[in-house]
Amino acid sequence: MEQRFFTVTIHRPMTRVERLRLRRRRFWSRVCLVLGILTAAAVLTAAVLAAGSDARSEKPAQEISTTNPAPVLTLAVAEEPQEEPESRYAPISADERELIARVVYLEARGEPAEGQQAVAEVILNRVAAENFPDTVADVVYQENPQQFTTAPFVGEAEPGEAQYAAVDAATSGEAVLPMDVVYFSREPENGNVWGTIGGHVFCYQHTWE
Repeated sequence: MEQRFFTVTIHRPMTRVERLRLRRRRFWSRVCLVLGILTAAAVLTAAVLAAGSDARSEKPAQEISTTNPAPVLTLAVAEEPQEEPESRYAPISADERELIARVVYLEARGEPAEGQQAVAEVILNRVAAENFPDTVADVVYQENPQQFTTAPFVGEAEPGEAQYAAVDAATSGEAVLPMDVVYFSREPENGNVWGTIGGHVFCYQHTWE
């Protein structure tokens, strides 16, 4: 006959000391769990605050460098006013300016700007000279000696910007010729020639007869 054995475990009641130890272990386990949770929360909070602080510290620098550039100090240097050269001729009227421009157109429209100005100066030099008429019109239409052979055709002349600029340059004081140069020609007609500009030869007054 088979014999069977049974193991019977008899739990004895815990003593008071054992119950206190069990409670302490549970208490400290809970305390450690809470402390671990609080520590993790504190570390996460510190990381978030540190990230926000870095972002705030970088943002003003970007704003300063992009939206608020440093002001540039500019020193304004006052320029000394340049004095315009005084004209060596008496003022001319609008009609006289027009007449001179027409003569320049007829006599020198194919010449360089300096050559056209020189022709205008010959007219003004004669007006200023003692042995020539005192007005632009009288100089242009003078017959003996006749310098401006194109005078009869001034009504047909169509001066442009270059001719008016030549007259203005002649009256501005930026002289091309000396004031005693009162004649011009395509060919030198005496031995005291001042010089040549373009296709014209300019001569002094005292050698012209």
